[in-house]
Order: sequence, then structure tokens, then C-alpha cells
Amino acid sequence: DEKIVVSLDDEEDPKKKQGQNLNRIAEIGYEEEEATSEANTFEFSDVRATIDRYNRRYSYEEPYQKDEDKEAKEEERRRRIAEENRRRERLRNRRVKLNNPNAISELESEPAYMRRGVELDDVPHSNQPAMSKWTISDDEEVEINDNNSFLHDNVD
Repeated sequence: DEKIVVSLDDEEDPKKKQGQNLNRIAEIGYEEEEATSEANTFEFSDVRATIDRYNRRYSYEEPYQKDEDKEAKEEERRRRIAEENRRRERLRNRRVKLNNPNAISELESEPAYMRRGVELDDVPHSNQPAMSKWTISDDEEVEINDNNSFLHDNVD
């Protein structure tokens, strides 16, 4: 363990100064132990290790991030890369050469939603009659349906 002793009074030798201080204190009638010798010096043990530990703890290049945040961001980045790779592969597979008229006529005969693989819900054909709650009559009188759930006698 390396120990560094630094005197605050660089002009004089610390041992010589210690003797002078004791003489001055003895002149005024005060007895002091060796506390004065340590008052003007500071001892540092392993300064380099302390500095390295401080620099490792505080990095000013990057803001502090918790490990969970780093893991979540890394997982999000991996997910985006995988999604981008799937999208590129899908686009590569769909690329169609439009050099000949036969390929163009095939594309025009197939609906776009089928070419793209979009699944549609089972929608009734437009030729089937649609049953609506609205009725149109030739009478000028307005007729209110009795089974209207918004019109009732019970007011909140």
C-alpha cells in the first residue's frame, strides 16, 4: 500500500518546522503532543486507485442507464431488426417482372388485397337485401318505432 505524505508548507522541511512549533508553544507555556506535526500534513493512501475508482463510477460520455433499461432497449432493437428483415424478405419475394404483357394481365385480374395476402371478413354479397331499421313511406306523418331502446318512460 503506497502512502503519500504532502506538507502544506513547502518552503521548510516538516521535521525542522515541527521543532520550531514545539519551541514556540513551549515559550508561551502550553504543552502539546505531536498533533501539530499532523496538522500541517495530509496523508493520501493509494491515490491512483481512488482516482480510477471515481472515474469508473462516473462516466461523463454517456448518461447513467439501469441494466433493465439497457436490456429493454437492446431487446427492442433486436425486435426491430427482425421485423425489418421480414419486411425486406417479403418485398424480395413479391417483386414481379413487368416485362411481358402476360404478367401484367395476371396482376390486373387478381384483386390487390389477394395479391398482398390480406384476409377479409365474411361480408354478405351486395345483391342480398339489407334489412334496415329505417323505413320510408309516402305518408307525411312521422312514425316512431316502439322498440327503440333510447325512448322509454324510465328516466334516470
